[in-house]
Amino acid sequence: WGGDQVGKLFGAIEVLSKQAMGAYKGNMEKCKNLGWQGWGEDMWMQECMNAAGIPAVGMFDQVSDNTCPMGGFGDCAAGNKVVFHPRKDAGQWWECWKQSAGVQ
Repeated sequence: WGGDQVGKLFGAIEVLSKQAMGAYKGNMEKCKNLGWQGWGEDMWMQECMNAAGIPAVGMFDQVSDNTCPMGGFGDCAAGNKVVFHPRKDAGQWWECWKQSAGVQ
């Protein structure tokens, strides 16, 4: 978790470990009963994991996200990133993919 400077699940990608999914399964009712109305899926999952006692792990160096202060914004050709965000339309996404894959 911890995708921004105050520790919120936020950004281009959220990854859950097998253990986190097991904790979710064991706490499903608790998660369903959270005050989720008005939340996005990222906020709901963060609150669910917090309620289940699952610690956050930030991997900010692998994400290029100009909407997240900790993510930074890298060029799509940067070989050390696994996610580039935001790319809101198919044309932006395709151009970034080509740059990241080294396709001319």
